[in-house]
Amino acid sequence: MAGHGGRRGAGRADRRRAEVPTTSGRRRPGGPQEGLVTLRDVSSPGSSGTVRRATAADVEAVVRLEKVCLGDDAWSRGLVEQGIAAQLPTVGYLVAELEGSVVGHAVASDAGDDAELQRIAVDPAYRRRGLASDLLAAVEARAAAGGATRLLLEVRVDNATAAAFYEAQGFEEVGRRPGYYRDGATAVVLGKTLGHRGGTASSDDY
Repeated sequence: MAGHGGRRGAGRADRRRAEVPTTSGRRRPGGPQEGLVTLRDVSSPGSSGTVRRATAADVEAVVRLEKVCLGDDAWSRGLVEQGIAAQLPTVGYLVAELEGSVVGHAVASDAGDDAELQRIAVDPAYRRRGLASDLLAAVEARAAAGGATRLLLEVRVDNATAAAFYEAQGFEEVGRRPGYYRDGATAVVLGKTLGHRGGTASSDDY
């Protein structure tokens, strides 16, 4: 997230993001693939799901979630496999498991003081159970344990639902990028200062 205090992780040129409820084209098709954070679950006070680090056994489920939740913005199987196998430096995949099935995932990159949320996606059949909040909390914990002091993300200026969710989670606007998207929409850059957990968590926990 250059220009807003963040650092780009290696492999960033192959990563794309999207958010709900709108899904539009992205800018710079020949350059870094950037976009919005996916928000798939915004209104539940809690859930009984489990968030954990993704493993090779989760590739099929994550690929399916990409297709179901993100459509044209879905990442390829090869990119998902590389990310889960830790072949993309700084990138981490988390999954939310509920009732024995992987029903959501989150992707974030860590580089120095800043971490960047790439996407959160939850299966439509399992929305409104607090899974997006669980995934976001796990991303924050992982990033803080890894040494990051701030989590950054982008939302479309016209995505009031996503903006309200992140505001409720403690994010604040730190900048704007006019004309950031292919359709000319502005990206609002949001940031949140991360509280370190005094050694009670480690980056290996997720």
